[in-house]
Amino acid sequence: MFQRVLLPTDGSEASSIAAEAAVSLADRFDAELHVIQLVLVPR
Repeated sequence: MFQRVLLPTDGSEASSIAAEAAVSLADRFDAELHVIQLVLVPR
């Protein structure tokens, strides 16, 4: 069903929970897991 899963992360606790779900989903469907780390830069 899924070929690729995208996980955006910012290092927060919510991102950690989302990461567990993304890894499980990718594993279940033998999909590629792509991770993007977001960093807020103060102006």
